[in-house]
Amino acid sequence: MINYNHIIKAILTLLLIIIFSLVFSSSSIFFSFFCFIILFCVVVLSVSSSRFEKINLFNTLITIAPIYIIYCIIAHLGFLGKGTFYFYPDQGYFYEIAQDLGRLNSIEAIFSACIIDNIYLESGGAHFLFGTIAFFANNYFDGNSVLLQSLWIVFVAILSNIFVFKVLKVFFSDALAAKYTIVFALASPILYYSPWLLRDVHITFLYCLAIYLSFRKLSITNSILFLVVFLITYYFRIEHSLVLLLFPIVHLYFNKETNKLVMRLWPIVIVLGISIVSILIFMQSQSISQALEGYYRYDAYTSDSLDDNGLGARLYNLPFGLKHFALVVNSQLTPLPPWIAINSSNNFYINITAILLGIVTIYWSYVFLFISFATLSKGIFAALPKSFILFLGIVLVFLILNTSNINVRRIMAVYPIIFMIYVYIKENNSKKIVLKNIHQKAVGTYILLLVTYIILKAM
Repeated sequence: MINYNHIIKAILTLLLIIIFSLVFSSSSIFFSFFCFIILFCVVVLSVSSSRFEKINLFNTLITIAPIYIIYCIIAHLGFLGKGTFYFYPDQGYFYEIAQDLGRLNSIEAIFSACIIDNIYLESGGAHFLFGTIAFFANNYFDGNSVLLQSLWIVFVAILSNIFVFKVLKVFFSDALAAKYTIVFALASPILYYSPWLLRDVHITFLYCLAIYLSFRKLSITNSILFLVVFLITYYFRIEHSLVLLLFPIVHLYFNKETNKLVMRLWPIVIVLGISIVSILIFMQSQSISQALEGYYRYDAYTSDSLDDNGLGARLYNLPFGLKHFALVVNSQLTPLPPWIAINSSNNFYINITAILLGIVTIYWSYVFLFISFATLSKGIFAALPKSFILFLGIVLVFLILNTSNINVRRIMAVYPIIFMIYVYIKENNSKKIVLKNIHQKAVGTYILLLVTYIILKAM
């Protein structure tokens, strides 16, 4: 039976792409859309296990994609109106290097500069990608641009949701997986950060892929894919790649019940896994040392640059341990209040992006508070699958390691894990009264925080 809603969505998406390309009169943008459609189809067809799943995935992503593209246009109009990068000035750093790399003679020269010579330290992967896009745009089309670079990051953000869907489908029906994928795609910070010229969306994509691999059957192919994901992440941000080394433990545990060999050799697997991680860390000790130097510089810079009278400064001045706990909690609720960025500019388009930031902040604060109250409720935490508890431990380690410069864009790579746990608690608890009570506590706590802020601000 033909689903005319799907066809209408597909036609509207194609019309949006054509209008987008015509308005900005760019051959590189038009060709990029063409490449994305092919890539989109290849990935969906590769990961789908049935015809029904293909249809569900296509429909889900066709629902998401136009919103991401429209938001990309809004963010770019804000950039044009401002005349410079706003919110995240380091976008200018990535764009300038992309421009320089795009002028080199070949892709091999770009690869050599970014990966072989590693002149950009831990950002080599991001610079190689941005530089390659600039190279093709400069040599075969109408040239590199901020919009072109932004659009490719949007493509990566959209593709991330394919693996969010696949992970949710392991535990839920296709319909529920599709529903919550759309919720995550449109209400989590990944949408807000999708057009910015930063590496965080790419890292989130790699983490989504690694989470997906963690819930697949044990195989040589998946082991190789884990290694590839680790290596690519390593060249985007070293600290994030080290945390990825823990993901195979979840992968092995998930397969422990169905694979007799893993079940028998589980203690040996754990010891071997820790040994391999230790060897890899030792082999890369110089690069890690350089990254940690940057990590400590971030810590010193963050502490020194905060207003002595602000909440941030007070949190960083707390005793060791308590400081980390407070910063982790604060990171899941920021910006507080959610409307704080709206008044920072008179530019209409920038204020739209600020409003979106407020919306995703409110939703994600709710998700965090819901999980926090749920884990304190009797029986809910114990009912979680053991692989979820392992992942939750990895998330906590990840967040604590990022407390030197903890902000949403650096930590959103683990948000798919947090969201997966949230959905599982919500959909697998038959006690509706308990869920309603948790919901009321989460909403009430957030409202209380906002009221407290307003009162303190007025004093």
